[in-house]
Amino acid sequence: MISIPDFDIIEEIYEGSNVIISRAKRNTDELFVIIKLLKRDYPTGGELNRLRHEYETLCLLANAKSVINVYGLLEHGNSLLLVLEDIGGFSLKEH
Repeated sequence: MISIPDFDIIEEIYEGSNVIISRAKRNTDELFVIIKLLKRDYPTGGELNRLRHEYETLCLLANAKSVINVYGLLEHGNSLLLVLEDIGGFSLKEH
């Protein structure tokens, strides 16, 4: 399981070819969150830009009731991770 400073990883929800999505608890306020982390230690510029674009799009939609909250885009080594609201859902694979 991955290790991310300031977060306790609870479970891995999904692992794809480019990303790992995990449920975690943020240590600063004990808020449950979803973390979307680029998988490679040295992601491509395209991968970094896609995650930045996802963050920016979610920020633009922040007031929409049907869109989850975005809490931040953080640097993680040479990569980025997206911190999102955890609504307590489950993956389609589990369904």
